[in-house]
Amino acid sequence: MEKIKILVADASSVYRQMFVSAAEALGNIAVYCVTDGREAQENIRYHAYAAAVIDAEIPGVNVRELMRDISRIRGQKPVVIIVARPSFASEAFYDEMLALGAYDCVTKPLNKNYAENFETMIRGLSNIMDYLKKTPTQASPPAPQKFLADIVLIASSTGGPSALGKILAQLDGDFPVPILIVQHMPLHFIDSMADSLNLKCRLNVKIACHGEEAQAGTVYIAPGKSHMKLGPKKKIAIEVSAPVNGVQPSADVLFDSAAESFNGAVLAVVLTGMGRDGAAGVARLKEKLNCYCIAQSERTCVVYGMPRSVAESGLADAALDLEDIPAAMTKLCAGKNSAP
Repeated sequence: MEKIKILVADASSVYRQMFVSAAEALGNIAVYCVTDGREAQENIRYHAYAAAVIDAEIPGVNVRELMRDISRIRGQKPVVIIVARPSFASEAFYDEMLALGAYDCVTKPLNKNYAENFETMIRGLSNIMDYLKKTPTQASPPAPQKFLADIVLIASSTGGPSALGKILAQLDGDFPVPILIVQHMPLHFIDSMADSLNLKCRLNVKIACHGEEAQAGTVYIAPGKSHMKLGPKKKIAIEVSAPVNGVQPSADVLFDSAAESFNGAVLAVVLTGMGRDGAAGVARLKEKLNCYCIAQSERTCVVYGMPRSVAESGLADAALDLEDIPAAMTKLCAGKNSAP
C-alpha cells in the first residue's frame, strides 16, 4: 500500500523528530520535513502531499502568504494544519487561518516531558490519518432532461471564501435568480468577506437582513452567529438559535426551510468544507421540491468533506471542478433545456 505523504514545516528539530517518530509508530505514513516557509512553498507547489503541518512562526515565508499561495493551487490541495506555541496562538489568529483555508489549528504540546508531548503528537497524527482515509465517491445519478432554477442555495466551509470568490466573479451582474450563501465563518469575518466579494463581482453581494425579499442579481450571505431561512415568495428570515451540526449558520437549516416553505425549483451547490452540513438538507430538498445538486469535485476542494457527504449519499446530480461551476450555474438558471 502506498504511504500517505505528509509535509512538516517546522524550524524546531525536536518537533520535526516527534512527527517522524509518531509516523513510524502509526505506520503507512511518509513524513517529509522542511525548516522554513520557502522550502514549504516549493514542496507544496510541486509535490502531492495529503497533508501539510505548518508552524505558525515558520521563518522564510509568512504563514499568511503561504496559506494564500496554497489556496491558489489548481487541483488537489493538501489538508493544512497550523500549529502554534501557546504564547503565539490566539482565537483571532486561528480564525484567520481557518478563513484562509486551514483544516484545523492546534496548540503545540508543551507538557513536562518528551513522552507526554510525544503521546499528544501521536493522537493528533492519528486524527489526521482518520480524516485522510477516503472511500471512493459513488457515481452521480443521471442528470434530468430539463431543469430551470428559481433560486440558488450554496453551502461552503473551509476554503469557501476563495471558492466563492472564483465562482461569483464569473457570473453576470444580471444573473436571473437570487443566490443565498451559508458560509461557516466567525462572526467578525463575515462582513469583510462580503465586502471583498462585492469588489470582485458584478453581482450585488450583501449580508442578508431579516424580512427582505431575495432579488435576482443579488447574493445574500447568512450573518454570523445566526441561521438564515427561506420562506414563501423568496422572503428571508434570520433566526438566532442553537448551532446545528455544530455550526451557526447551518446549510441544513437553510435547505430545510426551503424544502418546507419555498414553492419553486432549487439549485443546491455544496462547496469545499469539513463535515456533513448540507447533506441532510439536500435530501429534504429533493424529497419536497424540484432540486438539482452540484457538488464540488474532490480534486478542487481544500477539504472534501461536505461535497463528499452529498456525493456518497447519492444526492449529487453533478460533481464539477470549481472552475466549471459558474458556467453550470448560468446554464441551469438561464432557461436552457439541459443540465450539464
